[in-house]
This record gives sequence, structure tokens and C-alpha cells, in this order.
Amino acid sequence: MKKKIAVGMFLILAIAFALGFETIDRPSVSAVVYSPNETENGNTTWINAEIEDLEKKPELQIAGWIISSGVKEVDLWVYELTPENQQLDGTMIDGWKVNVWEDQKPPEDGKATEEEVAWIRDQIEKWKENPEMQIAGTSIDSSARKTVTLWVYGLTPENQQLHRKMINGWEIIVAQSPIPADKKKSREIAEEYLLNTLTFRFDGIEDSLKLVDTNTLECPYCWEFVFEFQCRHAGYGNRTGQMLAQVITLHTARIIVEQGRVTSAIMDEKWDMLEQKVIDSNNPIISVNSTVFEGERWMSIFSDGTVTCYSDHYYPSHKEIVIKEGHISREEIDVLLGLFSNLSEYSDYTVNVSEQLIRDHMDCIFDPVGGGTKISCILLNKTLRLRVRPPSFSEPETATPTAKEIMERIDKIFREAKIPERRKEINPYGISLTLEPYAPSYQPNQMITFNASLKDGWLGDVTSYEWDFGDGSKDYGETVRHAYATEGNYTVKLTVITSDGAVGVKCKTTNVTRSTLTPALAPEVPGFEAVFTIAGLLAVAYLRRRK
Repeated sequence: MKKKIAVGMFLILAIAFALGFETIDRPSVSAVVYSPNETENGNTTWINAEIEDLEKKPELQIAGWIISSGVKEVDLWVYELTPENQQLDGTMIDGWKVNVWEDQKPPEDGKATEEEVAWIRDQIEKWKENPEMQIAGTSIDSSARKTVTLWVYGLTPENQQLHRKMINGWEIIVAQSPIPADKKKSREIAEEYLLNTLTFRFDGIEDSLKLVDTNTLECPYCWEFVFEFQCRHAGYGNRTGQMLAQVITLHTARIIVEQGRVTSAIMDEKWDMLEQKVIDSNNPIISVNSTVFEGERWMSIFSDGTVTCYSDHYYPSHKEIVIKEGHISREEIDVLLGLFSNLSEYSDYTVNVSEQLIRDHMDCIFDPVGGGTKISCILLNKTLRLRVRPPSFSEPETATPTAKEIMERIDKIFREAKIPERRKEINPYGISLTLEPYAPSYQPNQMITFNASLKDGWLGDVTSYEWDFGDGSKDYGETVRHAYATEGNYTVKLTVITSDGAVGVKCKTTNVTRSTLTPALAPEVPGFEAVFTIAGLLAVAYLRRRK
């Protein structure tokens, strides 16, 4: 008899536990998988500058290099292996793997035939006809390796797509030429580029093309060439299928060639020939971003002279934001563009700032405490990075007169801009937003108390509390009550305003769902207590019946 009673009790308790686990709500767990950051392919400016600095060291004996942006690898070709260059083999430079190679003696058998050599020479001549290939020279290894090295003035998508390709049994290697293009060759590159643009190929008059100006830039092997030419119709690019007015149109093209590579090509200051699009007046032509000790500071200059500035500063209770606006003349824009044209595509300098900037650093876009500023000329595809230091800093200054003048002009534009808007934003962490009673979820039509009274003392004198419950309803006051009619996830938004005009916003998500156990009672009756109560009553009834 006792054995049967024990078995019965065990079955009842087992059922009770099963019911309890079925009816008790558990928080759901969701997994978020983060993928690593993807590297932007094609942006080789920085690593190319690093390799150029290494090339200046004679002990490394660098003959040329190949940059593979897709896999972030740099192949250094050296005249001879030395302890100095072998130390670089396999190392990482800011995410780029460096491989060091030396030419090795090939096997004697399997040498290319005269017909094969003649074929590859014809192929090379065809490649040379394409200005985008920028071929400075070639070397043909007719041994069993059957390798062709294309030495190029600059790496372009056209020549890089041939790198390490096998063509009719020949391996193609594309390498940066150790000898940059001179002024004459750079002009030829600029002219060939212009002749092959969609605008000129569509209806350009070849006899009208003439070079009207040449500017030598500060960076080595860098020139700006100004051309004029005529087209038979108005407009830019490939205008096939468009209604065009047959009118002779004069165009002015400014093309910058840096070390054999076209880095900027602008027509009539309206058309970007590299991007093949109209220069958007809504996008800035010059942008400035500074790394500051607290907050951020930036400035944008637009083609019509409009200047927009932003700066903020963090305090324990709030963030102060200052918006500034200004305007500069067309002449000032031209001066800035002229200064940028004297820089290389990527320039990096250390500059010691003036005492005035130290005193008035809150009214300056450069911050010697933050330490860095990036000034980008989007129109010319130029970037100037300045490591800003106080006057007494021991690090030697490397900034050129051009870089300093750009910095001074940018500083003046920022200081002279007017302040139409100044506002304060309260730190959300200082705002209290609690729901009572506390629960992971609530029932439809259940009354919830929203409380903002538990605020920190330094929040200030709050004059307004506005509640947006996320279901179209709003209310006002430090403590309010609200019930949701239907299930769902609702974002509660609380906006507070202090007596000095500071505004703060804090949000919280509220889950409203209908329980599977007695909807009206589920929030107030714990699941385990109800199940064990029922199990106990059943056990007592069973025992009495057995007696």
C-alpha cells in the first residue's frame, strides 16, 4: 500500500513540475554574431607612402614593389637579400603583410621559344597603347619561368588586374617603377587621359586641344596640367540618346599627375572626370575633422562659399553643442584649392600651434590636447593630416609652408563663423526612467506607473517631463500611468527640459504579451506556487481515498 502511495505521489509531483516548467515565462536568449570589419580594397595611398620612405634607405636595396590591396600584401623586390631587408619579410605594417623577394636562377630547360617571345612582345605593345596601364618599362624573362614584369608609373585598376595572371603560359608581374614619370611623361599621361575620357571621346574636337598652363606642385614628380578644348555639343560624359544642342562648347580641364598617376581630373569645376559625375553642390569640397580631448569638432566648406561648423564639449551633467555658420569668397576658395594642389595625395605633418590657439582652444578647430586634424579636399582628392602639438613640445616640426598656410586659413574661417545656435543636451545616464511594478513583460490593459522622480541631484531644475509611450499616446508629468491595449514591443521616450534650456532624452523598451496561464491572474500569481498548491491538494485527496 505504501509503495503505491509513493508511486502516486511521484507521478503527481512529476506532472506538477512539467506543468510548472510549461507555464513559467523564461527570458528568451538571442545570439548576435558580429562579423569582422571588411577592408576597403583599392585604397593604397598610405602603404605606398610607407614603402616610398623605406625605398630611401640604401641598406634595404629596394628595386620595386607590388601592392595587392585585395589581400593587403606588399611584395618588395630587392636587388640582393641583406639582413636589413630580410627583417621585413613576413612582418605586418598596420595590417599589411610584407613579403621580400630576390630574383633566383631559373632552370636551364623549358626556355621560351622565339615565337613565344615575339608573341608576348606584341601583347606588351598593345598594353602600352592604353594610357590607363601607365607602363614605364618592361622586362621579359624567357627562361623556364617565362615571366614578364611590367614596371608602371602608378598602380591602377587596369594594370593591377594583370598582376600574377597567367597569359598564354607567361606569368605577368606588375610592379611600381622605382623611377617616377618626369614632367614630359606626366604631361603625356595627362593628355592621354583627357583624350580617353567619355566627354572627349563623345564629341571632342581633337585639333582644338591645347595645353594652356602647367603648375609644378610641391610633392616630388607632381604637376598640374590645364588644358582647353572644344566639343560639338553641350554637356559631359557619354550623352548617347540625349537631346543635345549643336553648339561649340569650350571646356577647361585641370588634371593633376602625381608620380605618373592621375589623382585629380576636374572639368569646368563642375564635372569630376575620375568619378564621371557632376560635382554635387550639396556635398562639401573641403572638410575638416579634429580629434579633441572631449567631444568632436568639424567644419565643411561648400562650392558656393557656405561654411558650416560644429563643436561640442562634455560636462558631468550635459553636453554643450555650438553650431557656427559663415561664408567665404570665391577667391578664398581658389586660394585654398591652389594650396591643396601643391600637396601630394596624402600628406602627414607635425605642426606646433601658436600661443593664441592654446589660450582660445575652445574657439579653434585645432586642439593641441586632442592632437590630430584631417583636412580633406574632396574636389582634388587630397588629404592633409596634421599632428598638432603645443609650442613647447619637443617633437620637431615637419609641416611645410603650404601646410601651415592651409592650417592658418582654416583656423581663421572657423573663428570668424557666427553662432546662430547653441544648445545643451543632458546626459541620458542622469535621467531616471523606471517602470512600476518591475517585470520583464506586462499584460495588455495592465496599468503601469512610469516614474522619473529618482534623478541625480546635479540634473538641475527640471521644468518639463514629456512621455511618448510608443503607441500614439503621450502624457506629461514627473510620474504618470499608462496601459497598453495590445501586445507588442513599445519604446517609451522621456524628454526632460531644465530651467536653463538643457534638453535630455531617454528611451526604454516595454514588452507587452499575453500569458498562457489565466491572463488576468498571471502577472500576480507565481507559476510554481500555483502548481505546488494543486499538487499538494491532489496528494491529500489521494491519501484520504486510500484510507
